[in-house]
Amino acid sequence: MKKIIITLIFVLFSAKSIAQDQYKGKVVKILENNVILIKDKKNKLHKVYLAGVKTPSIKQLFYKETNEFLSKEYLNLEVLVRVNSRESNKVYAWLMYGDNKSVYEDLIANGLAWINEKQLRNGFVDQIQYYAKTDKKGIWSLEDKNNPALNNVK
Repeated sequence: MKKIIITLIFVLFSAKSIAQDQYKGKVVKILENNVILIKDKKNKLHKVYLAGVKTPSIKQLFYKETNEFLSKEYLNLEVLVRVNSRESNKVYAWLMYGDNKSVYEDLIANGLAWINEKQLRNGFVDQIQYYAKTDKKGIWSLEDKNNPALNNVK
């Protein structure tokens, strides 16, 4: 009987932890290319960093285009936020919408972001980036010396 009670307590705490790492909300502001402000169902604001991708910084080519794309496509969109990790005071999350579509895949497909290999290893996403490179979309249309994905220019 004790084992059953201990197991139930563990399952309840695990379920609560999982629920806290996933919530629905609305994109209310694009703060930077990889930082998005989400308002949850209780009107609480969450500053979320996009997991799995890197985007051009403010001094890099395609920063403005990425920001405009995010604003046009996702502002006021209902999303499912899936927390990937927490580092210091930063929350990295996947933003999902519609029929299991993801913001990070859209950015990669349009050449406006590249895979953050520390957070994402996925053959499907590798293919998406491969086609964006092949089709010379966004950042992949640049010469190597100007490509933010290949150079850590701040």
